[in-house]
Amino acid sequence: TLEQRKEMLALTVENHPRARIVSTTGTVAELLQKENTKFFARGIRNSIDLDYENANFYASKKLDPDLTAVYLPCPQELLYVSSSMVRNSLKFHTPIDEYVTKEVQSYIEEITKERV
Repeated sequence: TLEQRKEMLALTVENHPRARIVSTTGTVAELLQKENTKFFARGIRNSIDLDYENANFYASKKLDPDLTAVYLPCPQELLYVSSSMVRNSLKFHTPIDEYVTKEVQSYIEEITKERV
């Protein structure tokens, strides 16, 4: 769920006091205006991510010509990690420790136990 993803993100950035997690049902341009900033960062794993993010960037740029995107490449060992991969690993009971932080792994194990 959205709330679970936000909780996992919070676990990941808890040692970064300036990091905030926000979600929106609106556009990136609307969110940036609300947050009073012109910059946003997006993680990029591969060319598919880049194509997707560029399409979104140019659509957002039409709504706010002054916004700026910063693309952050992921570490090479995480190029093929995705939420789908983690979900499939959970489905087939294979380890996820290479894909998520220890804190997120503990969180996932806890919410998975609740379902059983």
